[in-house]
Amino acid sequence: MDDVVDRYRSEVIIDGITLGAPIIQTVRPVGRQAMTVTSPRDRTNSIILTQAHRQGEKTGLLLLRKGKKSPVYGKWKEFYFVIKYGEQKLLYYEREDSHKAKGLLDLRQCQTFAVDPTLYGRNGVFMVMLKYLNELSFYYFAAQTEELAQVWLRVMKRHTLKTPDTTKTEVQQIRSLSLSIRDNKLAKSSGHSNVYCLVFLDGAALAKTILMQVPCIFDESYLFQDLLLSTTSFSVELLSASKRAYIKDSSIGRVTIQLSDMPNGQDDDKWHHLMTKGSRTAQGSLKLVANFKLLLSDNLTVIEALATVCKDHHAELACALIQIFCHYKTLV
Repeated sequence: MDDVVDRYRSEVIIDGITLGAPIIQTVRPVGRQAMTVTSPRDRTNSIILTQAHRQGEKTGLLLLRKGKKSPVYGKWKEFYFVIKYGEQKLLYYEREDSHKAKGLLDLRQCQTFAVDPTLYGRNGVFMVMLKYLNELSFYYFAAQTEELAQVWLRVMKRHTLKTPDTTKTEVQQIRSLSLSIRDNKLAKSSGHSNVYCLVFLDGAALAKTILMQVPCIFDESYLFQDLLLSTTSFSVELLSASKRAYIKDSSIGRVTIQLSDMPNGQDDDKWHHLMTKGSRTAQGSLKLVANFKLLLSDNLTVIEALATVCKDHHAELACALIQIFCHYKTLV
């Protein structure tokens, strides 16, 4: 019996309700007592508000696209989202007054990323990548404003890839990546007429160049700040746009670079071969200028204090610190 009670204190029994504390029986005095009558509607509203207050530290409406491949295309669909306090879980419902969740995400198994506006042609987009049993699932969210998206992103980052009993300091490294796509070379017999590039972090598509006619020179730059410690690589894939809407765009080749192989704080200006799976022959090459910046120190007391004060603004703090250190480097 104790095992059953312990299980349902954390797991949902029905309609988002978990087992609470037992009700202690008390002996009521004999006689008439004043009774307070409440309408069913008042009781319903009270239950809904109580559940939201207990279970969610962040609630609201967001647009969602989800799938097994990144980027995810199709229609955006609106859901009502609730982050369960203390359990690191994200639930979403078809409507705010729905009691049965449409889906659930265990944020402890997820990575979160800010999405560049170029990917979907709109601001206020971020994504969550779920890895479960070596299978990836991608969830793209769109908020009404960029500011609201940043709020959601900060809340989710606090819950992803962490265990509830984590006691170690969160501030160990502050990392950022700036990337410029400059030029490309394709085989003359490739037959591609219109091409574009997708930028990935750990397999999650986060940015997209404009469509250009071959031969072309790309000149687009992106900045990814406050990278998670779990982020290990970035990729740039060159694709050929299909002339027909019902035919998918085809991949020409991809460049993947490990962050651990990059020099810290220095521009890595190189040509890279475009490779495809199952082939040892390069399909062309891309010229990339990448700069990976890592702030790591044996004594992070000051940084830890700043991170505590700016706990909801880690991205802004990381950007400011990197600018300070870059300016200091120019002086010395």
